[in-house]
Amino acid sequence: MIESHASDLDGLSWERRIARETSGAATWVAERSREIVGFASCGPARADVERLDGEVYSLYVLQKHQRRGVGRELVRECARHFVRQGVFGFYLWVLRANRARMFYEALGGEAVAEKVERLGKHDFAEIAYGWRDVTGLVAPAE
Repeated sequence: MIESHASDLDGLSWERRIARETSGAATWVAERSREIVGFASCGPARADVERLDGEVYSLYVLQKHQRRGVGRELVRECARHFVRQGVFGFYLWVLRANRARMFYEALGGEAVAEKVERLGKHDFAEIAYGWRDVTGLVAPAE
């Protein structure tokens, strides 16, 4: 079940996180058996990436709940949110070394940009996956 509500996750206050959201942003929390198993946050694009107006800021699913449709449903909820906001294209950044890239490709995301971020003494290559047509994501799951 995907919910858009506040809850606590290991000391992180969802109430404060959600209260800080900018106009047009949303946070989705996935629960299974009353346990938070994942979340996603999305909203207006923070950078000009291929003229896509929406951005998924974060997407996380606990490892033991991966490959069970949770991540797919979180991305779908973000896409539905964008459509309700009049936004029909979005992107998200993922580390180049992250195996989740295959997940985004399976959802129809296309590599649209690359960048390198420096954290301390280390460089991390990132790829932006973009969706220019969210029709397949917002359609009811089969």
